[in-house]
Amino acid sequence: MPDIRAAVSTIPGAPPFPETDDFTTIMNLGAPSHHPSYVEQQLAAHSFKDIKVKAMTSLPSIDSPAAYAELFLRMMVGFMAPLIWSNEDCEKYADLVKPALLEYMTKKYGEGQHIESRQFLKKWKTPSLGRLH
Repeated sequence: MPDIRAAVSTIPGAPPFPETDDFTTIMNLGAPSHHPSYVEQQLAAHSFKDIKVKAMTSLPSIDSPAAYAELFLRMMVGFMAPLIWSNEDCEKYADLVKPALLEYMTKKYGEGQHIESRQFLKKWKTPSLGRLH
């Protein structure tokens, strides 16, 4: 998210992109499911045992900043922008995100470089089966 926030900040007049924790909570409809402790609490509340949640960094299979910008634009315009910006701001700025993101990411990473993202590795035992998932 820091790269997206930095790219959006280059668009004159555009409202800021939320901080990572705020954005992730918005995208999860108010639940902080990006925090390992929250995930552990939710699984434990449903009788899961031996829960181990570990935040890790993984590389998505996105070939280039151009591919990343294209994928992000689809999510931004269709789903995310209305949750973080007003309708007026969406109309003014949503179409400017792709070129700003492409320029920023190409300068930072270079063409053809992978972009890192954070994901969770989750393991738990189901209450009835006792198997690890």
